Amino acid sequence: MDRKEFLMASGAVVASGLLGATAFAADDKHAAHDHGTPKARPVSKELKAVQDATFQCLKAGELCLAQCNAVLAGGKTSMADCQLAVMNMLSVVGATSPIMVYNTAEVGHLKALARVCADFCRKCEKE
Repeated sequence: MDRKEFLMASGAVVASGLLGATAFAADDKHAAHDHGTPKARPVSKELKAVQDATFQCLKAGELCLAQCNAVLAGGKTSMADCQLAVMNMLSVVGATSPIMVYNTAEVGHLKALARVCADFCRKCEKE
């Protein structure tokens, strides 16, 4: 199979999948069910601060990771521990940030997640 045949076959598979999904959605009786107007939970000053902190942390972490990678690519291993810490931190903060923005989890869970996230941030900061 050459590239053109592959692309045509792939397009047919995607198209049939989309048509199938559309047909399934049309048959879904629950889709027309009215759930009412969703009510957004108020965002406290504390939650807003955590949301902003996660955004800033992700930005700083990405910049830090780029620096670690550049140093490591240059053959110096001095940033290896920092790279590992920032990779872990970015993973945890990356998972925490949308949960804080959605503001749909229980307050106790949000606080527990924020504490764990802060622990990873402190570990990263030490490296």
